[in-house]
Amino acid sequence: MLSAFEPLTATVLSVAFLGTHLAPVQLLGGLFIIATVLYKQFLIGRISGLF
Repeated sequence: MLSAFEPLTATVLSVAFLGTHLAPVQLLGGLFIIATVLYKQFLIGRISGLF
């Protein structure tokens, strides 16, 4: 699950240390990564609560 954050972390660090700029589509992609990880965690929590 943590490997899903690797591209996001690399992007944030490149903005912070190299001064690159993010396009709106890149910000949207980052939001999709975060939303997907949270959704999967929510699903795992609900499924494990059923057993």
